[in-house]
Amino acid sequence: MASRCPDCGSRELRFSHRRNVGETLRGLFGYYPVRCGGCRRRFEANVWSSKLLRYAHCPRCLRTDLSRWNLEHYIVPFWTKFKLSLGAQPYRCETCRCNFASFLPRGERFSWRKHKERSAAIAAAERGRKTTSSPSIDPAENVETVQQ
Repeated sequence: MASRCPDCGSRELRFSHRRNVGETLRGLFGYYPVRCGGCRRRFEANVWSSKLLRYAHCPRCLRTDLSRWNLEHYIVPFWTKFKLSLGAQPYRCETCRCNFASFLPRGERFSWRKHKERSAAIAAAERGRKTTSSPSIDPAENVETVQQ
């Protein structure tokens, strides 16, 4: 899946509901509707990337920065227990709080420090974009041009 929103650069992406038959058919080829949590923009993203095929990813949001979870603290569903008994690793997506098991290796370890740094960088970029996108207009200049 696209790792960032094309408009704001946010990594807070979620799957969106399919609106018509065309979107459902494109889903057969790996293109799914996605909504950005930062700017609420809706776009399509290809989920068949090489990173998703090589590394474990969250089944809900497809993120690859994962942490581990302990079996003692959670009620584990049967199929997850079955996978774990066969040798799968327990992973947790801290973004959407989903616990799951996968046989693939973890691509990136989740850290709260990195998460906070990314959020701060995105917020700074949004503030910079807002100040440059709205030029300040002097009302006195407007009046003079209208009077001429």
